[in-house]
Amino acid sequence: MSQLTVGVSPARQKLRFGILMLAVALLVITLARPQRGFDLQEVEQRGLDIVVAVDTSKSMLATDIAPNRLARAKLAALELMQKAGTDRMGLVAFAGDAFWNVR
Repeated sequence: MSQLTVGVSPARQKLRFGILMLAVALLVITLARPQRGFDLQEVEQRGLDIVVAVDTSKSMLATDIAPNRLARAKLAALELMQKAGTDRMGLVAFAGDAFWNVR
């Protein structure tokens, strides 16, 4: 076994492993995007609150409207979003029965 490991330094292996672990730790910290401090800004904004409900059931894959109903609904929602400006938008995707329960 000693003949197979000639020229391999245990200290060098430990150093290489330590540097690798440090690099992994720094990568994880970088991916977490830590930020220090914050700046509060009060913004007064006017606009509408718009909610778009899209049926995502298999019936929306019908090709009676080119390319299909679902793709056309996505395009319409994107167009509305582009025209919305400062309005806030929400998207509700549902399949099957949709109901609204207000109490």
